[in-house]
Amino acid sequence: MDAASLVRDIRALAEGRSDLWTSSACGVTRSQRAIPALLHRDAYSASPRQTRVLIIAGLSAQPADVELALATARQYSSPDNATSSTIALSIVPCANLDGLELRAAPGNGAGGSPESGYPPDDGYFYHQTDPEQRYLWRWICFQAPDLMISLAFSDTTVWEANDAAGNLGSTLGATSMGSGDGLLQALGADGAGGLGAIPGIRLGTTVDGLRGEMERLWKTIETTTPGRSGAGAELDRRRSRSPMEVGRALSSPYGHRLDPINYTEGVAMSGRLRLADLDDEVTSPAQEFVALVSPYMAHDFFAYATNAGALGALVWADELTQATGDPRYAALLVEAGNVYRRASEGKTAPILRADYIVEDMLHIGSVLGRAFNLTGDDKYLDVLTTFLFDAETQQESGLYWHGRNAHHHWGRGNGFAAMGLAESLTYIPEDHPDRARVLTKYVALMEAMRRHQEPSGMWRQVVDFPGTYQEFTATSMTGYAMARGVRMGWLDEGFRDTVALAWQGISDRIEDSGKVVDACFGSGTNADIQYYLDRPAVSGFDDRGGSMALWFTAEVQVLRTLSGPGLDTA
Repeated sequence: MDAASLVRDIRALAEGRSDLWTSSACGVTRSQRAIPALLHRDAYSASPRQTRVLIIAGLSAQPADVELALATARQYSSPDNATSSTIALSIVPCANLDGLELRAAPGNGAGGSPESGYPPDDGYFYHQTDPEQRYLWRWICFQAPDLMISLAFSDTTVWEANDAAGNLGSTLGATSMGSGDGLLQALGADGAGGLGAIPGIRLGTTVDGLRGEMERLWKTIETTTPGRSGAGAELDRRRSRSPMEVGRALSSPYGHRLDPINYTEGVAMSGRLRLADLDDEVTSPAQEFVALVSPYMAHDFFAYATNAGALGALVWADELTQATGDPRYAALLVEAGNVYRRASEGKTAPILRADYIVEDMLHIGSVLGRAFNLTGDDKYLDVLTTFLFDAETQQESGLYWHGRNAHHHWGRGNGFAAMGLAESLTYIPEDHPDRARVLTKYVALMEAMRRHQEPSGMWRQVVDFPGTYQEFTATSMTGYAMARGVRMGWLDEGFRDTVALAWQGISDRIEDSGKVVDACFGSGTNADIQYYLDRPAVSGFDDRGGSMALWFTAEVQVLRTLSGPGLDTA
């Protein structure tokens, strides 16, 4: 048993029962191996028909443990096995893939061990010795199964239960795991990362005893009907919130400052204005923003806004003019457009990065599009489309490199590209000679992103690298661009389900306080893929995550409003 043969076995199982499973990945090891998983097609369903069960094996990297998991998969997927009608089973046959491949059992070959150390409290998802812990913990918590099972080879049959297993454990005659820092113990006691407890059972058994013990477990689940786990119930509650409820949660901590002047602050301000227009229960923040920006307005605003990210912070300006009737704010956007125009003519220092990084696609698209909208001057669009066409960082797949010197499909990078193209199309007139070409780029990117969407609704930190973490900003930004495209008719109606799934994934990861989960920290460009794998994921209050989620939330609400009845899952 090695990593390559395990991956082949999992793919064969998924292909053999494609009605049950998809081949997936739940993490990445220090040696850049994706940790493979068999993911049930209803694992993230908003309306589960079955009890959702997740099996984890191979934490110790013992081949015998892995074989037990594969044998269970074959038993479950047998055409004459009725269990699949009542149990939605997902399986990670070997959670310690490096340990298996490097023969490093019980460790992972990097000085760590996935068997203990739960819950991990930092180092997401960069950790020199124990990345598996971080990936497994987050993947399990936000899948929120109704029951977790750990399989391990044993000369005798042994059942153990965590604190959340309740009647299921006693019915099986399981002993208590007690306290400790094992995975199942933490899921039962810690509340699965703040979501709620997940019942857990550990089965130690022989190869010959496996089938009978698993059949006993399935029958016990059918008779005890454990229902949703605490974590699953909390995700169900979060998903039931309306966009307006989520918007209010986000509006509380985000969009209240403009120091420093940066796009993350500006997008949040714009998002609050948009949501206030849609929500009768919320007072417009317009006068708050008038006071917020008045110190800058009293001087030269552009003494403070000296780079593309700062110019992109002005996305609120035309909306504030509309809310207040004061034309000075919209005039800032025209002057920001002039900064780009003068730079493109060589009259000032270049404002855009020479390696055509995707961040600039959002900044230039949002500013120059608005400047054209306010003035009707085509020269703003000339600068915009020239940049979009000269970048040459979109690949045949439709995805974008981070920049000319960074040939990786960074998640938020493709979110920047998606938003930049969507913002551009919002303002480029239908009869403009460059519109069709911009639209082609946009649709190609949206189709590529749809192909890479996770079953959870999320997009990865590196879009086409399975197992990299499911990243909050990439999903909010891509979801926004897709929702805008569906609403405006740039995308076919088939994308509506993609938007709905992205909204579910984002809703799962927004707490009522406005805290978000796994927003990639600020990132420069880099030629090494490990740089992107190691970018920290912020969980808590995060301006990038909160601002992009505000725009996505507002766009989902508008899409729902315009779509009419019967589409309230969009």
